[in-house]
Amino acid sequence: MLKSLIALRSNYSKNTFYLNLLMLLLIPCTILLFHFELYTLLVIPIVLISLSIIIFIPESLSFIFIISNYYGRSLYCPSMFSVTYPDIVFIAIFMGFIGRFYLKKDNSLVNNYKNTSSKIIYFFIVLVITSFLSFVVNFLNYKHFLIYIDSIGFILKLIQLPVLFYIFLYYPLNNKKKEFFISTCIILSLLELPIALYQNSTMDNTSSSELSAYVNGTFPMHHASLAMMMLFAFFFSIYRILTTKSKIYIIINLLFASIFSYLIIISRTRSILVGIFFACIVFILLSLFKFNKKYFLYVILIMFSILITYKATPLESVIMGTIKSRETQSLDLSSYSRLIIWHEAVNHFIDTDIVQKLFGVGIGAFGTIPFSNVLWGSKSANGAHNNYLHVLSETGIVGLVGFLILFFYILKTLYNRSSCVLSRCYFYLTIALLASGATQETFWFQYAFGSFWLFYIFFLAIILNNNVLPDPKQPTNQAS
Repeated sequence: MLKSLIALRSNYSKNTFYLNLLMLLLIPCTILLFHFELYTLLVIPIVLISLSIIIFIPESLSFIFIISNYYGRSLYCPSMFSVTYPDIVFIAIFMGFIGRFYLKKDNSLVNNYKNTSSKIIYFFIVLVITSFLSFVVNFLNYKHFLIYIDSIGFILKLIQLPVLFYIFLYYPLNNKKKEFFISTCIILSLLELPIALYQNSTMDNTSSSELSAYVNGTFPMHHASLAMMMLFAFFFSIYRILTTKSKIYIIINLLFASIFSYLIIISRTRSILVGIFFACIVFILLSLFKFNKKYFLYVILIMFSILITYKATPLESVIMGTIKSRETQSLDLSSYSRLIIWHEAVNHFIDTDIVQKLFGVGIGAFGTIPFSNVLWGSKSANGAHNNYLHVLSETGIVGLVGFLILFFYILKTLYNRSSCVLSRCYFYLTIALLASGATQETFWFQYAFGSFWLFYIFFLAIILNNNVLPDPKQPTNQAS
Protein backbone atom coordinates (compact mmCIF):
# COMPACT_ATOMS: atom_id res chain seq x y z
CA MET A 1 0.00 0.00 0.00
CA LEU A 2 2.78 2.40 0.91
CA LYS A 3 4.63 1.70 -2.34
CA SER A 4 1.54 2.43 -4.41
CA LEU A 5 1.06 5.75 -2.60
CA ILE A 6 4.68 6.71 -3.22
CA ALA A 7 4.30 5.78 -6.89
CA LEU A 8 1.17 7.89 -7.08
CA ARG A 9 2.97 10.90 -5.66
CA SER A 10 5.86 10.50 -8.11
CA ASN A 11 3.44 10.18 -11.04
CA TYR A 12 1.60 13.26 -9.83
CA SER A 13 4.87 15.20 -9.66
CA LYS A 14 5.80 14.16 -13.21
CA ASN A 15 2.37 15.13 -14.49
CA THR A 16 2.62 18.52 -12.81
CA PHE A 17 6.12 19.03 -14.32
CA TYR A 18 4.92 18.22 -17.85
CA LEU A 19 1.93 20.49 -17.42
CA ASN A 20 4.10 23.39 -16.26
CA LEU A 21 6.49 22.80 -19.17
CA LEU A 22 3.60 22.84 -21.64
CA MET A 23 2.24 26.08 -20.17
CA LEU A 24 5.67 27.71 -20.39
CA LEU A 25 5.79 26.83 -24.09
CA LEU A 26 2.25 28.07 -24.71
CA ILE A 27 2.72 31.44 -22.98
CA PRO A 28 5.07 32.91 -25.65
CA CYS A 29 2.82 31.46 -28.34
CA THR A 30 -0.15 33.26 -26.78
CA ILE A 31 1.81 36.54 -26.57
CA LEU A 32 2.80 36.26 -30.25
CA LEU A 33 -0.81 35.62 -31.27
CA PHE A 34 -1.87 38.76 -29.38
CA HIS A 35 0.95 40.74 -30.96
CA PHE A 36 -0.02 39.79 -34.51
CA GLU A 37 -3.75 40.16 -33.67
CA LEU A 38 -4.49 36.54 -34.57
CA TYR A 39 -7.28 36.36 -32.02
CA THR A 40 -9.12 33.45 -33.63
CA LEU A 41 -6.03 31.25 -33.17
CA LEU A 42 -6.04 31.92 -29.41
CA VAL A 43 -8.50 29.06 -29.08
CA ILE A 44 -5.61 26.64 -29.75
CA PRO A 45 -3.50 27.39 -26.63
CA ILE A 46 -6.65 27.75 -24.54
CA VAL A 47 -7.88 24.30 -25.60
CA LEU A 48 -4.42 22.75 -25.11
CA ILE A 49 -4.08 24.20 -21.60
CA SER A 50 -7.62 23.09 -20.70
CA LEU A 51 -7.07 19.56 -21.99
CA SER A 52 -3.73 19.34 -20.18
CA ILE A 53 -5.33 20.30 -16.88
CA ILE A 54 -8.14 17.82 -17.46
CA ILE A 55 -5.77 14.95 -18.24
CA PHE A 56 -2.88 15.66 -15.85
CA ILE A 57 -4.57 17.12 -12.76
CA PRO A 58 -8.35 16.50 -13.05
CA GLU A 59 -8.74 16.77 -9.25
CA SER A 60 -8.12 20.52 -9.60
CA LEU A 61 -11.52 20.71 -11.33
CA SER A 62 -13.20 19.82 -8.02
CA PHE A 63 -12.82 23.43 -6.89
CA ILE A 64 -14.38 24.66 -10.15
CA PHE A 65 -17.20 22.14 -9.72
CA ILE A 66 -18.10 23.53 -6.29
CA ILE A 67 -18.04 27.12 -7.61
CA SER A 68 -20.18 26.18 -10.61
CA ASN A 69 -22.97 25.09 -8.26
CA TYR A 70 -23.09 28.57 -6.72
CA TYR A 71 -22.68 30.70 -9.82
CA GLY A 72 -23.62 28.32 -12.61
CA ARG A 73 -26.47 29.10 -14.97
CA SER A 74 -28.59 26.92 -17.19
CA LEU A 75 -26.88 26.69 -20.60
CA TYR A 76 -29.61 24.80 -22.44
CA CYS A 77 -33.19 24.30 -21.34
CA PRO A 78 -35.62 23.12 -24.04
CA SER A 79 -38.23 22.12 -21.46
CA MET A 80 -37.83 20.71 -17.92
CA PHE A 81 -34.43 19.21 -18.74
CA SER A 82 -31.54 21.64 -18.51
CA VAL A 83 -27.79 21.53 -19.06
CA THR A 84 -25.95 23.43 -16.32
CA TYR A 85 -22.36 24.50 -15.73
CA PRO A 86 -21.86 21.70 -13.16
CA ASP A 87 -22.81 19.26 -15.95
CA ILE A 88 -20.01 20.68 -18.13
CA VAL A 89 -17.48 20.49 -15.29
CA PHE A 90 -18.60 16.92 -14.61
CA ILE A 91 -17.82 15.99 -18.22
CA ALA A 92 -14.35 17.53 -17.85
CA ILE A 93 -13.76 15.62 -14.59
CA PHE A 94 -14.95 12.39 -16.21
CA MET A 95 -12.64 12.90 -19.20
CA GLY A 96 -9.72 13.62 -16.88
CA PHE A 97 -10.17 10.53 -14.75
CA ILE A 98 -10.71 8.35 -17.81
CA GLY A 99 -7.32 9.61 -18.95
CA ARG A 100 -5.75 8.92 -15.55
CA PHE A 101 -7.29 5.51 -14.87
CA TYR A 102 -7.70 3.87 -18.25
CA LEU A 103 -4.89 5.28 -20.36
CA LYS A 104 -2.37 3.50 -18.12
CA LYS A 105 -1.31 6.64 -16.26
CA ASP A 106 -2.48 6.05 -12.68
CA ASN A 107 -3.87 2.53 -12.36
CA SER A 108 -2.48 2.44 -8.82
CA LEU A 109 -5.32 4.74 -7.76
CA VAL A 110 -7.78 1.87 -7.47
CA ASN A 111 -5.55 -1.17 -7.18
CA ASN A 112 -5.93 -3.30 -4.04
CA TYR A 113 -8.45 -0.93 -2.53
CA LYS A 114 -12.05 -1.62 -1.53
CA ASN A 115 -14.65 0.61 0.08
CA THR A 116 -17.78 -0.88 1.64
CA SER A 117 -19.64 2.30 0.66
CA SER A 118 -19.32 1.26 -2.99
CA LYS A 119 -22.59 -0.70 -2.63
CA ILE A 120 -24.32 2.67 -2.97
CA ILE A 121 -23.24 2.62 -6.62
CA TYR A 122 -25.25 -0.58 -7.20
CA PHE A 123 -28.40 1.00 -5.78
CA PHE A 124 -27.89 3.98 -8.08
CA ILE A 125 -27.60 1.61 -11.03
CA VAL A 126 -30.87 -0.03 -10.00
CA LEU A 127 -32.52 3.40 -9.93
CA VAL A 128 -31.13 4.16 -13.41
CA ILE A 129 -32.53 0.87 -14.73
CA THR A 130 -35.99 1.41 -13.21
CA SER A 131 -36.10 4.96 -14.62
CA PHE A 132 -35.09 3.66 -18.05
CA LEU A 133 -37.84 1.03 -17.85
CA SER A 134 -40.39 3.77 -17.04
CA PHE A 135 -39.29 5.53 -20.23
CA VAL A 136 -39.46 2.37 -22.37
CA VAL A 137 -42.91 1.36 -21.07
CA ASN A 138 -44.35 4.81 -21.90
CA PHE A 139 -42.34 5.41 -25.09
CA LEU A 140 -45.38 5.34 -27.39
CA ASN A 141 -47.61 7.39 -25.07
CA TYR A 142 -45.84 10.74 -25.41
CA LYS A 143 -47.38 13.30 -27.77
CA HIS A 144 -44.64 15.94 -27.69
CA PHE A 145 -41.01 15.58 -28.77
CA LEU A 146 -39.78 17.63 -25.78
CA ILE A 147 -40.97 14.91 -23.39
CA TYR A 148 -38.55 12.49 -25.03
CA ILE A 149 -35.74 15.03 -24.54
CA ASP A 150 -36.69 15.47 -20.87
CA SER A 151 -36.81 11.71 -20.26
CA ILE A 152 -33.49 10.95 -21.96
CA GLY A 153 -31.88 14.00 -20.35
CA PHE A 154 -32.98 12.96 -16.85
CA ILE A 155 -31.72 9.41 -17.40
CA LEU A 156 -28.33 10.85 -18.38
CA LYS A 157 -28.37 13.00 -15.24
CA LEU A 158 -29.10 9.89 -13.18
CA ILE A 159 -26.10 8.16 -14.75
CA GLN A 160 -23.91 11.10 -13.69
CA LEU A 161 -24.55 10.35 -10.02
CA PRO A 162 -22.92 6.90 -9.66
CA VAL A 163 -20.08 7.94 -11.97
CA LEU A 164 -19.18 11.03 -9.92
CA PHE A 165 -19.64 9.05 -6.71
CA TYR A 166 -17.26 6.33 -7.93
CA ILE A 167 -14.59 8.84 -9.01
CA PHE A 168 -14.39 10.68 -5.69
CA LEU A 169 -15.05 7.65 -3.50
CA TYR A 170 -11.85 6.02 -4.75
CA TYR A 171 -9.63 8.98 -5.51
CA PRO A 172 -6.80 9.35 -2.93
CA LEU A 173 -7.41 12.40 -0.76
CA ASN A 174 -5.62 13.68 2.29
CA ASN A 175 -7.55 15.32 5.11
CA LYS A 176 -6.34 18.77 4.09
CA LYS A 177 -8.04 18.39 0.71
CA LYS A 178 -11.29 17.35 2.39
CA GLU A 179 -11.11 20.36 4.69
CA PHE A 180 -10.35 22.57 1.69
CA PHE A 181 -13.57 21.48 -0.03
CA ILE A 182 -15.54 22.17 3.16
CA SER A 183 -13.90 25.59 3.56
CA THR A 184 -14.71 26.42 -0.07
CA CYS A 185 -18.38 25.64 0.56
CA ILE A 186 -18.44 27.79 3.72
CA ILE A 187 -16.67 30.77 2.08
CA LEU A 188 -18.88 30.72 -1.03
CA SER A 189 -21.94 30.54 1.22
CA LEU A 190 -20.75 33.54 3.24
CA LEU A 191 -20.46 35.53 0.01
CA GLU A 192 -24.22 35.07 -0.42
CA LEU A 193 -24.87 37.19 2.70
CA PRO A 194 -24.54 40.74 1.23
CA ILE A 195 -26.51 39.78 -1.87
CA ALA A 196 -29.31 38.19 0.16
CA LEU A 197 -29.44 41.15 2.57
CA TYR A 198 -29.76 43.55 -0.34
CA GLN A 199 -32.52 41.46 -1.93
CA ASN A 200 -34.32 41.23 1.40
CA SER A 201 -34.14 45.01 1.92
CA THR A 202 -35.62 45.70 -1.53
CA MET A 203 -38.52 43.25 -1.22
CA ASP A 204 -42.01 44.63 -1.73
CA ASN A 205 -43.46 44.25 1.75
CA THR A 206 -46.76 45.73 0.60
CA SER A 207 -47.44 42.69 -1.57
CA SER A 208 -50.55 40.73 -0.75
CA SER A 209 -48.41 37.62 -0.44
CA GLU A 210 -45.99 37.79 2.46
CA LEU A 211 -44.06 34.86 1.05
CA SER A 212 -43.22 36.31 -2.36
CA ALA A 213 -39.63 35.13 -2.33
CA TYR A 214 -37.09 37.38 -4.03
CA VAL A 215 -34.23 36.42 -1.74
CA ASN A 216 -32.38 33.84 -3.81
CA GLY A 217 -28.78 35.09 -3.69
CA THR A 218 -26.84 34.11 -6.80
CA PHE A 219 -29.34 31.35 -7.62
CA PRO A 220 -31.70 32.84 -10.21
CA MET A 221 -33.83 29.74 -10.73
CA HIS A 222 -35.42 29.30 -7.30
CA HIS A 223 -35.11 30.64 -3.75
CA ALA A 224 -34.98 27.06 -2.41
CA SER A 225 -31.59 26.62 -4.11
CA LEU A 226 -30.13 29.28 -1.80
CA ALA A 227 -31.57 27.57 1.28
CA MET A 228 -30.37 24.11 0.28
CA MET A 229 -26.81 25.31 -0.28
CA MET A 230 -26.85 27.24 3.01
CA LEU A 231 -27.93 24.03 4.72
CA PHE A 232 -24.66 22.42 3.62
CA ALA A 233 -22.65 25.32 5.00
CA PHE A 234 -24.69 25.26 8.23
CA PHE A 235 -23.91 21.58 8.94
CA PHE A 236 -20.28 22.01 7.93
CA SER A 237 -20.03 24.85 10.46
CA ILE A 238 -21.54 22.56 13.11
CA TYR A 239 -18.91 19.97 12.19
CA ARG A 240 -16.16 22.55 12.70
CA ILE A 241 -17.64 23.54 16.08
CA LEU A 242 -17.61 19.92 17.25
CA THR A 243 -14.07 19.18 16.09
CA THR A 244 -12.09 22.33 16.87
CA LYS A 245 -10.42 22.84 20.24
CA SER A 246 -9.86 26.57 19.88
CA LYS A 247 -12.50 28.72 21.58
CA ILE A 248 -11.97 31.45 18.98
CA TYR A 249 -12.72 29.04 16.12
CA ILE A 250 -15.76 27.74 17.98
CA ILE A 251 -17.13 31.29 18.28
CA ILE A 252 -16.34 32.02 14.62
CA ASN A 253 -18.12 28.90 13.40
CA LEU A 254 -21.07 29.60 15.71
CA LEU A 255 -21.33 32.96 13.99
CA PHE A 256 -21.14 31.26 10.58
CA ALA A 257 -23.87 28.77 11.55
CA SER A 258 -26.08 31.68 12.70
CA ILE A 259 -25.53 33.50 9.40
CA PHE A 260 -26.44 30.44 7.34
CA SER A 261 -29.57 29.73 9.39
CA TYR A 262 -30.60 33.39 8.97
CA LEU A 263 -30.10 33.15 5.18
CA ILE A 264 -32.31 30.04 5.11
CA ILE A 265 -35.05 31.92 6.99
CA ILE A 266 -35.03 35.08 4.85
CA SER A 267 -35.11 32.94 1.70
CA ARG A 268 -38.61 31.91 2.89
CA THR A 269 -37.90 28.28 2.01
CA ARG A 270 -40.28 26.53 4.35
CA SER A 271 -39.40 23.05 3.11
CA ILE A 272 -35.83 23.42 4.42
CA LEU A 273 -37.12 24.81 7.72
CA VAL A 274 -39.32 21.72 8.03
CA GLY A 275 -36.28 19.59 7.21
CA ILE A 276 -34.15 21.20 9.93
CA PHE A 277 -36.94 20.78 12.48
CA PHE A 278 -37.35 17.11 11.54
CA ALA A 279 -33.56 16.54 11.77
CA CYS A 280 -33.64 18.01 15.29
CA ILE A 281 -36.44 15.61 16.25
CA VAL A 282 -34.46 12.65 14.90
CA PHE A 283 -31.37 13.81 16.79
CA ILE A 284 -33.32 14.04 20.06
CA LEU A 285 -34.89 10.60 19.57
CA LEU A 286 -31.55 8.97 18.76
CA SER A 287 -29.96 10.74 21.71
CA LEU A 288 -32.40 9.01 24.06
CA PHE A 289 -30.55 5.75 23.38
CA LYS A 290 -27.23 7.34 24.39
CA PHE A 291 -28.51 9.50 27.19
CA ASN A 292 -25.76 11.30 29.10
CA LYS A 293 -24.92 14.82 30.19
CA LYS A 294 -23.35 15.69 26.84
CA TYR A 295 -26.42 14.79 24.79
CA PHE A 296 -28.72 16.37 27.38
CA LEU A 297 -26.77 19.61 26.86
CA TYR A 298 -27.18 19.31 23.09
CA VAL A 299 -30.96 18.89 23.41
CA ILE A 300 -31.20 21.97 25.65
CA LEU A 301 -29.11 23.97 23.17
CA ILE A 302 -31.34 22.88 20.27
CA MET A 303 -34.53 23.93 22.09
CA PHE A 304 -32.98 27.21 23.18
CA SER A 305 -31.75 27.92 19.63
CA ILE A 306 -35.20 27.26 18.17
CA LEU A 307 -36.78 29.69 20.66
CA ILE A 308 -34.20 32.43 19.97
CA THR A 309 -34.51 31.91 16.21
CA TYR A 310 -38.29 32.15 16.35
CA LYS A 311 -38.22 35.46 18.23
CA ALA A 312 -35.12 37.14 16.78
CA THR A 313 -35.59 36.41 13.06
CA PRO A 314 -38.41 36.63 10.46
CA LEU A 315 -39.25 32.98 11.19
CA GLU A 316 -42.48 33.90 12.97
CA SER A 317 -43.70 35.97 10.01
CA VAL A 318 -42.85 33.10 7.62
CA ILE A 319 -44.91 30.66 9.70
CA MET A 320 -47.82 33.06 10.12
CA GLY A 321 -47.69 33.93 6.42
CA THR A 322 -48.16 30.24 5.68
CA ILE A 323 -51.04 29.40 8.00
CA LYS A 324 -52.82 32.77 7.89
CA SER A 325 -52.12 34.59 4.66
CA ARG A 326 -53.33 38.18 4.18
CA GLU A 327 -54.57 37.15 0.75
CA THR A 328 -56.71 34.17 1.79
CA GLN A 329 -57.02 34.60 5.58
CA SER A 330 -56.04 30.93 5.78
CA LEU A 331 -53.43 28.74 4.10
CA ASP A 332 -51.32 30.71 1.60
CA LEU A 333 -51.77 30.08 -2.14
CA SER A 334 -48.42 28.32 -2.55
CA SER A 335 -49.30 25.75 0.12
CA TYR A 336 -52.88 25.44 -1.11
CA SER A 337 -51.70 24.75 -4.66
CA ARG A 338 -49.51 21.94 -3.32
CA LEU A 339 -52.55 20.30 -1.73
CA ILE A 340 -54.33 20.41 -5.10
CA ILE A 341 -51.31 18.93 -6.94
CA TRP A 342 -50.95 16.13 -4.38
CA HIS A 343 -54.68 15.34 -4.61
CA GLU A 344 -54.57 15.20 -8.42
CA ALA A 345 -51.39 13.08 -8.50
CA VAL A 346 -52.76 10.58 -5.97
CA ASN A 347 -56.08 10.30 -7.86
CA HIS A 348 -54.23 9.71 -11.12
CA PHE A 349 -52.12 6.97 -9.54
CA ILE A 350 -55.24 5.27 -8.11
CA ASP A 351 -57.10 5.42 -11.44
CA THR A 352 -54.24 4.32 -13.71
CA ASP A 353 -53.62 0.76 -14.94
CA ILE A 354 -51.31 -1.78 -13.32
CA VAL A 355 -48.43 -1.11 -15.74
CA GLN A 356 -48.31 2.60 -14.86
CA LYS A 357 -48.73 1.78 -11.20
CA LEU A 358 -45.56 -0.28 -11.46
CA PHE A 359 -43.52 1.96 -13.80
CA GLY A 360 -45.25 5.37 -13.67
CA VAL A 361 -45.86 7.82 -16.52
CA GLY A 362 -42.15 7.90 -17.33
CA ILE A 363 -39.23 9.85 -15.92
CA GLY A 364 -39.52 13.53 -16.81
CA ALA A 365 -43.17 13.18 -17.84
CA PHE A 366 -45.02 14.40 -14.75
CA GLY A 367 -46.47 17.24 -16.86
CA THR A 368 -48.47 14.71 -18.87
CA ILE A 369 -50.68 13.89 -15.86
CA PRO A 370 -54.06 15.55 -16.54
CA PHE A 371 -55.67 17.57 -13.75
CA SER A 372 -59.42 17.88 -13.25
CA ASN A 373 -58.98 21.44 -11.92
CA VAL A 374 -57.26 24.47 -13.44
CA LEU A 375 -54.18 25.45 -11.47
CA TRP A 376 -52.26 28.63 -12.32
CA GLY A 377 -53.93 28.73 -15.75
CA SER A 378 -53.20 25.09 -16.64
CA LYS A 379 -54.64 21.62 -16.09
CA SER A 380 -51.21 20.16 -15.32
CA ALA A 381 -48.10 20.85 -13.27
CA ASN A 382 -44.36 20.47 -13.86
CA GLY A 383 -43.77 18.72 -10.56
CA ALA A 384 -45.51 17.13 -7.61
CA HIS A 385 -43.83 19.41 -5.02
CA ASN A 386 -43.23 16.20 -3.11
CA ASN A 387 -40.14 14.13 -3.79
CA TYR A 388 -41.76 10.79 -3.05
CA LEU A 389 -45.03 11.42 -4.86
CA HIS A 390 -43.06 12.74 -7.84
CA VAL A 391 -40.87 9.63 -8.02
CA LEU A 392 -43.94 7.40 -7.60
CA SER A 393 -45.81 9.24 -10.39
CA GLU A 394 -42.90 9.18 -12.86
CA THR A 395 -41.26 5.79 -12.15
CA GLY A 396 -44.03 3.91 -10.34
CA ILE A 397 -43.84 1.62 -7.35
CA VAL A 398 -40.68 -0.03 -8.70
CA GLY A 399 -38.87 3.31 -8.97
CA LEU A 400 -40.03 4.55 -5.56
CA VAL A 401 -38.84 1.34 -3.87
CA GLY A 402 -35.44 1.74 -5.56
CA PHE A 403 -35.27 5.40 -4.47
CA LEU A 404 -36.14 4.58 -0.84
CA ILE A 405 -33.68 1.66 -0.66
CA LEU A 406 -30.91 3.90 -2.05
CA PHE A 407 -31.36 6.54 0.64
CA PHE A 408 -31.92 3.96 3.35
CA TYR A 409 -28.50 2.52 2.55
CA ILE A 410 -26.91 5.98 2.38
CA LEU A 411 -28.30 6.80 5.83
CA LYS A 412 -27.25 3.40 7.17
CA THR A 413 -23.71 3.90 5.83
CA LEU A 414 -23.41 7.35 7.36
CA TYR A 415 -24.91 6.25 10.68
CA ASN A 416 -22.53 3.28 10.93
CA ARG A 417 -19.67 5.77 10.63
CA SER A 418 -21.07 8.00 13.37
CA SER A 419 -17.75 7.88 15.20
CA CYS A 420 -16.62 10.27 12.45
CA VAL A 421 -18.10 13.69 13.27
CA LEU A 422 -18.25 14.69 9.60
CA SER A 423 -20.25 11.57 8.69
CA ARG A 424 -22.56 12.20 11.65
CA CYS A 425 -23.24 15.78 10.49
CA TYR A 426 -23.84 14.60 6.93
CA PHE A 427 -26.28 12.02 8.28
CA TYR A 428 -28.45 14.76 9.80
CA LEU A 429 -28.00 16.93 6.70
CA THR A 430 -29.39 14.05 4.63
CA ILE A 431 -32.29 13.62 7.08
CA ALA A 432 -33.11 17.33 6.74
CA LEU A 433 -33.00 17.19 2.93
CA LEU A 434 -35.16 14.06 2.79
CA ALA A 435 -37.71 15.66 5.12
CA SER A 436 -37.72 18.81 2.97
CA GLY A 437 -38.62 16.51 0.09
CA ALA A 438 -42.13 16.27 1.55
CA THR A 439 -42.89 19.65 -0.04
CA GLN A 440 -40.40 19.89 -2.93
CA GLU A 441 -38.33 17.71 -5.30
CA THR A 442 -35.06 17.99 -3.36
CA PHE A 443 -33.57 14.79 -4.79
CA TRP A 444 -34.88 14.67 -8.32
CA PHE A 445 -34.45 16.66 -11.52
CA GLN A 446 -36.20 19.98 -11.67
CA TYR A 447 -35.08 23.03 -13.58
CA ALA A 448 -35.49 25.06 -10.39
CA PHE A 449 -32.82 23.10 -8.51
CA GLY A 450 -30.19 22.79 -11.22
CA SER A 451 -27.62 20.08 -10.40
CA PHE A 452 -28.16 20.03 -6.65
CA TRP A 453 -28.30 16.22 -6.40
CA LEU A 454 -24.90 16.03 -8.14
CA PHE A 455 -23.50 18.48 -5.57
CA TYR A 456 -24.82 16.32 -2.72
CA ILE A 457 -23.26 13.19 -4.22
CA PHE A 458 -19.88 14.94 -4.60
CA PHE A 459 -19.66 15.67 -0.87
CA LEU A 460 -21.11 12.26 0.04
CA ALA A 461 -18.25 10.59 -1.86
CA ILE A 462 -15.66 12.91 -0.30
CA ILE A 463 -16.92 12.12 3.21
CA LEU A 464 -17.09 8.34 2.65
CA ASN A 465 -13.70 8.25 0.94
CA ASN A 466 -11.26 6.14 2.98
CA ASN A 467 -8.52 6.10 0.35
CA VAL A 468 -6.50 8.68 2.27
CA LEU A 469 -3.08 9.94 1.28
CA PRO A 470 -0.73 10.89 4.12
CA ASP A 471 -0.82 14.60 4.80
CA PRO A 472 2.25 16.54 3.66
CA LYS A 473 4.99 17.05 6.26
CA GLN A 474 3.61 14.25 8.44
CA PRO A 475 5.65 11.12 9.26
CA THR A 476 4.48 7.96 7.54
CA ASN A 477 4.10 4.69 9.38
CA GLN A 478 6.49 2.28 7.68
CA ALA A 479 4.54 -0.70 8.91
CA SER A 480 1.60 0.23 6.74
